[in-house]
Amino acid sequence: MAAQGSRVPQDISENVRGVLGKGVKIGMKKLIRVQTGSKEETKVLALSQSRAFILSAKVPAKLESSFHYLNIQSIASLKTKQLHIEAEDKRNIFKPIETEDAEHIIGHIGVSLKRTFPDIPRPLHTLLPSLLIEPSERMKNVQRAVDTMGTKEKGPCGGFSAMYTCMCDFHNLPVREEVIWDVDTIYLSQANRELCLDDFNHMDSKDLGPIISALEHNTWFTKLSSYHTRLAEHSEPLCKVMRKNTKLEELVLENAGLNKEFAKHMATALLSNTNIALHTVSLSHNHLEDRGVNAISGPICKLPRGLQHLNLTKVGMTAKGVSHLALQLMSTSQSLKQLHLADNIFRAEDILNLQGVFAQPNVLTHLALSGTECAIDPLFGAFKRGCIQHLQHLSLARNTFTHKHRLLPHMHTPIQMHTGHSEEFRIHVTHQHRRKSKEQIFASASFKEFFLTCQSLKHFSLSGTKLPPDAVKSMFLGLSGNFVLRDVHVDLSSCELKKTGGEMLESTIANVPCIASLDISDNGFDEHMETLLSWIGQNKAIRHLNISKNFSGIRPRRLPRVLEAVKRLIQEDNSVSH
Repeated sequence: MAAQGSRVPQDISENVRGVLGKGVKIGMKKLIRVQTGSKEETKVLALSQSRAFILSAKVPAKLESSFHYLNIQSIASLKTKQLHIEAEDKRNIFKPIETEDAEHIIGHIGVSLKRTFPDIPRPLHTLLPSLLIEPSERMKNVQRAVDTMGTKEKGPCGGFSAMYTCMCDFHNLPVREEVIWDVDTIYLSQANRELCLDDFNHMDSKDLGPIISALEHNTWFTKLSSYHTRLAEHSEPLCKVMRKNTKLEELVLENAGLNKEFAKHMATALLSNTNIALHTVSLSHNHLEDRGVNAISGPICKLPRGLQHLNLTKVGMTAKGVSHLALQLMSTSQSLKQLHLADNIFRAEDILNLQGVFAQPNVLTHLALSGTECAIDPLFGAFKRGCIQHLQHLSLARNTFTHKHRLLPHMHTPIQMHTGHSEEFRIHVTHQHRRKSKEQIFASASFKEFFLTCQSLKHFSLSGTKLPPDAVKSMFLGLSGNFVLRDVHVDLSSCELKKTGGEMLESTIANVPCIASLDISDNGFDEHMETLLSWIGQNKAIRHLNISKNFSGIRPRRLPRVLEAVKRLIQEDNSVSH
């Protein structure tokens, strides 16, 4: 260690300890000359695990300045008794008293960083933007000391607590012992690799900053999540994690109050981290808008390990943003498994790029386009070409079936009326009938073909989508001819099927062997329920059936018969269980 000349006298040393407080553990203290302008004074340099303190070398000692090791921009020592440390935009010019003092000071900083961040092999070179020590033999001595003294066993969860303590000092915030206890005890005992910020949202919002920053170089946690914690003030530490962490695989920041500016900074961070392990990103329920989506879509879709899961539900995206995103998604066809774009307003005819993503062979297993005001029928042409093999979960709820109406051929022929009325009346009736005929909607051939040929479908929802009778018929005819599927859940709740849709359901449901669960609640079947239930009862594959909210329009004298049909359906062998 240092020679006698730089040793701090006992009385000053004890006074320094009292000034800094019991909470600061000092690993090294040295007398050192500090140059300020043309003036040179002897000071005390005290080094803790994460911070350097400069104090007056007298009793009583006075703290004059300090800097955190992570705020060091550069260290230079071109001579044995010369040491320049630039930190927090201030250049500290030190003149060590003893020959080896500079090496000891730099070595202590390196050892401290190595013990705090044990997975960084050369912390001085990795964490400090600039390090210059000459001659090279001195640099070797410093590195040798760091390698020898900096090695220690990692603490729980990859040494998270040491990193968290260091970051509390960095943010000038007190250490919260409950954070250390939760991670070292609960997270470790459950081998939990998801750091959920919601676990700590009972604390003051500013206390989340060090928790987030502790992940910059942590290799234990592979997922950072927050589902209902506001994080707008923590945009900078979040982006730092994205820029530096090489083990985080999943980032879930939902309903966090983030905006398009955060998205832009996040995009820059992702591009600068060539070793990032991220493959799952969920930013749902944040107001990113088209500009935010445009900013992150490129970097996210070019992640080194491939994008597997993207959730941008309700982020204020329009057709413009979706189209830009889709162009980037074209490169993820062999990696992207889950895509959630629900509750963003766009229309099918405005998102041809997105249809192109679905049309090319892909590995999508989950797709959510609910609540987009999108006409779903045109999408099935793309689904049929690219989504047949892997798609398991398809949610198209709360949309429009189609914006186009097809007329029956005979409806184009004027109606001949031999009633003796004037020609004007005959034409009026014809036009009235033609307007009424426009309500006839027919499903495309691709709609039926998708259900006939899909190989992995497990869950399909059109809840809240007004379905024409022909669509009901086409879907169940397709499923009835599909002998690959098993245990499918179909949700047709609140689809306004009513009597006509119920009749289509009757004509097909008995011969669909792949449906295990069917939700036809809130469809206005009412008195038609009796007949419908008898046909459903003939399907022995359905194990779960929801028929609620279909009884309010049944006349009292018909209600007992309908209830008897429900009872009979439940009691029949091999019939619906509930």
